[in-house]
Amino acid sequence: MTIYLWGIVERRFEVKQIYAYTKMHLLEWFPRLPSYQAFNRRLNELAPAFQTLAAIVLDMPVFQDCLSSNSIIDSMPIMLAKQSRSSRAKVSPELCSKSYCASKDQWYYGMKLHALGIVQYKRIPMPSLFCVSTASDHDLTIGKQMLASPPPTIRRLFADKAYCDAEWKAFLAGKGIQLCTPFKKTRGFVDLFISEDCFSSFVSRIRQPMESFFNWLSEKTGIQAASKVRSTKGLLTFIFARIAAALFGFALGFYY
Repeated sequence: MTIYLWGIVERRFEVKQIYAYTKMHLLEWFPRLPSYQAFNRRLNELAPAFQTLAAIVLDMPVFQDCLSSNSIIDSMPIMLAKQSRSSRAKVSPELCSKSYCASKDQWYYGMKLHALGIVQYKRIPMPSLFCVSTASDHDLTIGKQMLASPPPTIRRLFADKAYCDAEWKAFLAGKGIQLCTPFKKTRGFVDLFISEDCFSSFVSRIRQPMESFFNWLSEKTGIQAASKVRSTKGLLTFIFARIAAALFGFALGFYY
């Protein structure tokens, strides 16, 4: 686990790269390093451990002591195959599916990473909750699951139009949370009212740092590009090890 997390932090995103560097330069630190095949097999069995580690890191004071009452919820794709290859991909069918990513304007086969972040002034959001789903699962469905028992500190939740739902908005209001989403155009009306357009722009401005968080996460860990994964266990290790590495970096300031 130490070797793999170190490799991700050093931006060596492939297991073979991490293993080769360790064997060549760090062998005296890890004298019992197994063969590459055994190393890779052991990593694939450690997905639950990486998931638990990420949860433990999220309980660190740096993530729990943020005082803001504003949160953002959004998702990003984890792609095992893109465009024409997305129809032929078969890895981990119980976890993956084909879907369309509007922000990247392309079809892909894989999963989604859903994140809840706490708004910070002039900084990317402080991550507070993660969830993974198949690519075809609707963001609203997963959002309802993530916030079935919302944290008591949230007072306003900012989200995109995918989370517009009167029933969920009423549920959150009953928990003391105001759901803020851009207005959808009413059928039969060409434009929004000026007040609605201004509010939608305000929500989009608050939400934008979440896109920066996802870009940061992808750049530092390579979590969006999972084309080398060949098994369900490998996919789960791939995802949760990267989340854990990113959280360590976030908490300790390695990436700033």
